[in-house]
Amino acid sequence: MGYYGLAIDFLDYSVLLYGEDPDVFYHQGMFYLQLAEQEKAQAALGRVIK
Repeated sequence: MGYYGLAIDFLDYSVLLYGEDPDVFYHQGMFYLQLAEQEKAQAALGRVIK
């Protein structure tokens, strides 16, 4: 499974430090897809187009 879960944790921390960024949500969505967490992926990717 690689380090997708750990990467998501770092991206969450990035949002806390620097605020919301569509690039962060895109990457979170892609990592959630790799982890087969469809609902979380959809939620993250939905934030990209807001």
